[in-house]
Amino acid sequence: MIKNKTKKKTKKKTKKKTKNKTNNSTNKISQKLNLTISNKTNTFVKLVEIINSNIDNEEKTYHIKEYFKFLIDNNKSKEYEKHFVSFSKKIQGRSGAVIGYLDNNPNIVIKKNTYSRININSIIKYNKCLFLNKKFNELVINNILSKPQLFEKFTKKELKLYNRYILKIKDSYISDKGVNKGVYLLFPLIGYQYENFNHTNLEDILIHNHLPIIKEMIIKNDTKSLNLYDKFLSDYIFVPYIKTLKILQNKFKYVHSDLKLDNIFIKKIKNNNSKYNKLRLMGIIVDIIPLFADFDKVSITVNDLKIISTTGNLKKIFMYLSNDIIGKVRHKCKTEFGIELCNKFSIYDFDLLTILFSIYITIYQTELKYKVKIIETLDHLKKLFIKHLKLSDSDFQSIIKIIRSSSIKKNTRISFHKHIGWKLKLFCKRNIK
Repeated sequence: MIKNKTKKKTKKKTKKKTKNKTNNSTNKISQKLNLTISNKTNTFVKLVEIINSNIDNEEKTYHIKEYFKFLIDNNKSKEYEKHFVSFSKKIQGRSGAVIGYLDNNPNIVIKKNTYSRININSIIKYNKCLFLNKKFNELVINNILSKPQLFEKFTKKELKLYNRYILKIKDSYISDKGVNKGVYLLFPLIGYQYENFNHTNLEDILIHNHLPIIKEMIIKNDTKSLNLYDKFLSDYIFVPYIKTLKILQNKFKYVHSDLKLDNIFIKKIKNNNSKYNKLRLMGIIVDIIPLFADFDKVSITVNDLKIISTTGNLKKIFMYLSNDIIGKVRHKCKTEFGIELCNKFSIYDFDLLTILFSIYITIYQTELKYKVKIIETLDHLKKLFIKHLKLSDSDFQSIIKIIRSSSIKKNTRISFHKHIGWKLKLFCKRNIK
């Protein structure tokens, strides 16, 4: 009897020792990062400390879980909810997020990524890369890209361009109670109000404003105005945007993976280049710039930690069975995109390819609607894509041929990710031996 009691006591002592050992190792990590778990002030500083620390990436994963706890603020959620006014259904995206503004501050936009149940352990995991549920991926990426100089070195010129073309958040928090459970992001108001229509992205601008006027130029054979618009679209809109993309790629190994026109948001800003006054007088909206935004599917690498969005099991199965290019770009930790896609393009070409297909599909839809040829009139735009993607003229013509031979109906909103994968495969099959 006495012997049995002694054995039991020994077991209990062993358990206690193991527990203390775990707590001590956690405390050591916390001390190393100088994190105060109880202090909820300046949560962004905590993220900077975690990402820039020299601890290994698995330990960083633990601390990012803690960082999410710091961001829980149910009082802030209640306060904002009192003043939240949802935008119309037309403006809402297809991700399930609800976007609206504050009635006491209409210059602030809130994006609500709500959820019913969530477990912090299920939204984050480490397996060579840091995989995050896309709601939380968007949260982390937005915070990092809003203050990039705290993670990477920039020249003044780079930072000026970067700050102009990135949509930065003003605040972020998590709510874990009641009907308002979710990830909340606060942005400055963007878009361009014109003729009782709020244009929020480049697709809106092209379809509702630019292309109908371009169609009239073609009918009137107004080649001077067409040439001016071509330069505006390539030199004013896309040249600085592509330069900013290159900065993002060089600093953060950035891949957006969903950079179609309706995800290129716009900001109203005065265009001071007087040569575009003629276009303004014709009714073309020229006082805008494109923005990088909508980061839920973005992957970046910071201090050797690759952060990437994860997806559900059914999508994973579909991705591998169908050899889905976009799925691999988005959700694979290590992606050798050039090898998978005919050795012509790198993973960093993918975003530019997406823009190319998106813009020419949108133009092609307009051609079908108005029965005019527009693509051939935009020579500067063509040369821009040829230059940056290292395409030959025949490569470019092959891409246009693939777009024009596809079964895209006029006036339909494209489920773009279903098109680009097979179009790229078709292009490679025809052109690369």
